[in-house]
Amino acid sequence: IRDRLKINHEDIELVNSYKYLGFHIDSKLTMENVCNNLVNKLEICASILCKCRYFLTNAQLHLLFNSLGIAYINYFSVCILNMNRHKINRIKQAYNHCGSVLNNCYKNALHQYKWTDLDSLIKFIVLKMLFKIVNYRFCPPIRELLFRPQLDNICYSLRHTNHNMQVKRFKSSYGQRSIEHWGPKLWNMLPN
Repeated sequence: IRDRLKINHEDIELVNSYKYLGFHIDSKLTMENVCNNLVNKLEICASILCKCRYFLTNAQLHLLFNSLGIAYINYFSVCILNMNRHKINRIKQAYNHCGSVLNNCYKNALHQYKWTDLDSLIKFIVLKMLFKIVNYRFCPPIRELLFRPQLDNICYSLRHTNHNMQVKRFKSSYGQRSIEHWGPKLWNMLPN
């Protein structure tokens, strides 16, 4: 028998998944619902682009994709970091399908059209967020997490500057995909 959670003497209902701020969180935190939702949104975006490509210019199609597809990738970018390779590959397939519709080519020819791969796009989004954290004091709790004092055997530093972030060491691959490890590692690789 599970103990019931209570807040202000009221029982909290136990559910398999819950939608919070657009994120579908399941009871085991597998990110499967988030992945399915993002793939579904990108497939809908590809369908819309496919239907509109006959009466919109290429520039208008790219603008439409940026407002639909890239907006979802921006919103879910931090979740994508915590997903395993299988889920990321599913998202890449849907993202590249949008690119092939946009550029009217096969998926393996996207590099000719300067199509940004999903990994680079997510790195850019994370670095943009970290830039705001470093320079504009954006989101103080995350700033405190990333700029903490050096602790022996837990953190290591990749460069010596005022804006150096501490990279937390994780033994598991899941921990190494976290923003706490990946974000500072990306940030510290930037030139001074």
